[in-house]
Parts: sequence; structure tokens; C-alpha cells
Amino acid sequence: MSPGRYEKYLKMKPVFTGLLIFSAVALQAGERIFAGYDTSFEFGFANLATLAAIISWGKKTAFKVAAGRVILGSFLFGNLMSGGFYLSLAGSLSAYLAMIFSYKPFGKLSPVGVSVAGAAANNLLQFAAAYFIFFTDEAFFLFPPFFLLAAVPAGVFNGLLVKKIVPCIANYSKRKYYLSSGSPRRIKYMKKAGVAVIVVKPAVSEDPPFSGENPESYALRQALKKLESSPVKDNRGIIISADTVVEVGGEILGKPADENEARSMLKRLSGSKQKVHTAVAVKNIFNDKIYHSFETTLLKMRPLTCLEIEKLKRENLDKAGAYGIQGMKDEYFEWIQGSYSNVVGFPLKTVRELLLKAERNYD
Repeated sequence: MSPGRYEKYLKMKPVFTGLLIFSAVALQAGERIFAGYDTSFEFGFANLATLAAIISWGKKTAFKVAAGRVILGSFLFGNLMSGGFYLSLAGSLSAYLAMIFSYKPFGKLSPVGVSVAGAAANNLLQFAAAYFIFFTDEAFFLFPPFFLLAAVPAGVFNGLLVKKIVPCIANYSKRKYYLSSGSPRRIKYMKKAGVAVIVVKPAVSEDPPFSGENPESYALRQALKKLESSPVKDNRGIIISADTVVEVGGEILGKPADENEARSMLKRLSGSKQKVHTAVAVKNIFNDKIYHSFETTLLKMRPLTCLEIEKLKRENLDKAGAYGIQGMKDEYFEWIQGSYSNVVGFPLKTVRELLLKAERNYD
């Protein structure tokens, strides 16, 4: 990270850490007021601050948030070092551990899934602590199903809110993901993954394929061009770019130049088997290493009517092959073999694998 940006990060990190702690305490207070009784058992809504810290600044800062909100909250609520304090501490730290072990950028669990795992751990560990501190009656063990069920709404609420919060504070995050693309579909996938994404539009135009160039080489050349032309001044983070082309009968179809070309492409694709190729390139800015891969999906479009072609060509001038599968019903295709997200233009499995390689050498 450049000195100026690094100093900015160092200055803002304590500010956001403090804001997350105070936000968590406020959620704790609201949870107790809503419950309507004086107890230290919590369903874990305050853990959203811990998850936001995990994603944006890593496990060390997240631990400070998890422990800090318990200490500050217990001090304000007047139960510091009481049985209630240990209940709250057990819930907060168990949720922290569950979330740091289950969260991976573009992992199998979305932030919502990670949050539900944290909420379940929060409730079960508080239950266990309550049994040893307050109760000895075996009938108390009838309650775990209720605690697990209660974890679902708390976890879903936290996960959805964190997905909204994290992109808003991405500029101040320790680990940033720069998406070198103006594609709304790719931006949507990045935000859905709940990572600290910053969208940067590459200042390049797409070149036509060279004579005899195969689709794989062409898509990779375009993806690398977007990657290297990204206007990113930071020197700590990961840049992601992708390029998608459609191949039919050995011919490469990129984005149409106008509606006439879009109409021609759709007529060519109508009733034909085709291949959708996406090249993904990922760059670790810190060590300047680039990782790239390629994915192909086979599909067949059913014959299109003239009205359907006219409708599609007006709506899809920004998409390879002049169509976007996410805006089309299944009835447009006879079959699809391979990754659906690849046809959209952002193959999630490939992106995940490349990011894992880049993450191993992040620092």
C-alpha cells in the first residue's frame, strides 16, 4: 500500500473498530429491551459487527470487536464479571470462532451462511454456560432445539446486513478486491459474495480476434488487458478481471457493435449448439503475481422467433453473443452442460480457485 493510503488505513481502522464495537453494544441493548426481561442471554444480533470485521480487517481486529463489545456492554449494563458476563463472553467468542473457521472469500458458505453458523454457536455455547452457571435441572436440555431455531433469523439478519455494510467501507478495508469490470452481472456476484469490493472500470476497448486465434486465447488476452489497465493506485489488494465470448461453428462472437450486428448474432445462434468461454485473471498487487484460468459451458438455444430476436437484441448490446442468460427464461434453451455462472460471465468455481491461490501469498 502506498504510504499515503497506508497511513489513511491505519488512521481509519481504529475508528471503524470503535464504531463496530459501539454498534454491537447498541444491538445488545436493543435485543434486551425487545426481549422485555433482565437477562444476559442473547440471540447474537450483535455478532454482525464481528462478521463485518472478519471480512474487512481480518481475525485479529474481529477478536477485538468480539471481546470489546462484551466488556463494554457488561460494564454499561452493570453485570461485569457476573454470571451474565460469562454468558455473553461465551456466546460472543464461540460465534467469533465459528465464523473465522467458516468464512472464506467466495467460499461455499455465503456471509449469510457464515452468520447463521456463528449465531448457532453463540446460542449453543450460551446454553451450555447457562447450564453450568445457573441450572442443574436435566429438563433444561429440552431447550437446545429452540436455541438453534432462534439462530436462523438472527444469522440471516446479520448476514444480509453485513453484505450491505462491507462494500460501503471497502476503501478502508485491509483486504480489498478490485473488480476490473463495468459488468452489472459481475458486480452483483461480487457483492453477493460479501467481500470488500471496489469497482474500477478498465480504460480499454475490446480488440477483435486475430486471424486464426482460438476463443480461449482471445478471451484470456482481453481479460489480461483489462487486468493490466485497471486504474488501481494501491499496492495491496487483489484485482479480478474476466472476459466472456460465445463460439458457434468455430466463429467467435463478442459484444455486438450495434442492433444490426446483435440481430445477426442472434439469428446465427438461434437453434444452434454453442460454447460460452470465460477467461478469468487475478492479480496479487503486493507481489505482482498473476493467476488465470478458463471455463467453458456447452448449451443449445432453441429456434427463436423474429419477435424474440428483436426483443433480445435491444436488451443485450453489452453482452457477448447479444444475450444474457440471467434475463432469459429456461424455455429459450434446450439444454445447458456446465456452469450457469460461466454463461452469466463470472464462473464462481474458477474465481474461487484463483482467489485461493492469490490469497496464499497475500502478504
